[in-house]
Amino acid sequence: MEMADVDDIEKVCLVDFQMARYGSPALDLANLLYCCTSLELRQKHMDNLLEHYHTTLIAAMMELERGRCRETVESTATQPEHLREMIKVGGVGLETEEAGT
Repeated sequence: MEMADVDDIEKVCLVDFQMARYGSPALDLANLLYCCTSLELRQKHMDNLLEHYHTTLIAAMMELERGRCRETVESTATQPEHLREMIKVGGVGLETEEAGT
């Protein structure tokens, strides 16, 4: 937590290691979308949500990697349809994950 003054919090970072795992970002996205949003919201805004997630993911990868894994970032950046395809089967991944823990 960063604070400029005793009563002025500037930045807070919460970390939840409850479901820490190494896997496709599409599984995290499926978990977020299917556990935290309504069917109506997904039906109306799925394309916008996927596009925003993808843009944010690529920006974070570029910032974190700083050229070390450029080919991975570039291949992911040119394939936003990967997220669209993976999200269709996200529920299966979520069920499998729960069964394995």
